[in-house]
Amino acid sequence: MTRARTVALIAGLGRLPQVIVDALDRAGEAVVIAALQGFEPDLPGHAVDAFRLERLVPFLDRLADRGVTHICLAGAVRRPALDPELFDARTAMLVPRIVAAMRPGDDSTLRTFLAIFEEHGFAILGAHDLAPELLPVEGVPTRATPGAEAAAGARLGEAAVAELGQTDTGQACVVAGGAVIAREGPEGTDAMLAALP
Repeated sequence: MTRARTVALIAGLGRLPQVIVDALDRAGEAVVIAALQGFEPDLPGHAVDAFRLERLVPFLDRLADRGVTHICLAGAVRRPALDPELFDARTAMLVPRIVAAMRPGDDSTLRTFLAIFEEHGFAILGAHDLAPELLPVEGVPTRATPGAEAAAGARLGEAAVAELGQTDTGQACVVAGGAVIAREGPEGTDAMLAALP
């Protein structure tokens, strides 16, 4: 007999966690909502289990005790300040690995945490796995087909974002007038957009 799926949504700030919760509610799926302390979302009608990274392994134990089989991360968080006094012994053993992952950038950090979750027996789900409506349909989503200039700009932006991904320094850019005029940095997409003239 197959065990029913129970999803833990590790939620951050923004609208995305609510979209995921709504999709899980519509599907009648069991969900446990957790959030990194300081980044708890407002999800009316749902309790949020706040946790600290310094106590990551006991938190994962709590999820397993609650029957969680899958984890989905959704929403915005920033790197929290870590308090060396708060680490439990098992999480402290992960510190060298976590610190090494944080040096290159956000993608490296995220991949390391996802690997830790999997090592503790959880399957990882993307937000689109739970709410497929988040993905756009393939093709041009407007009535007007992009012309040669817009297509060239899209290719330029795609190349710039691929370069950012190689260095793990960002995941967005702005193209205008045939040139990349802004690239996302460690400050994030909102800061990049706010700095535009």
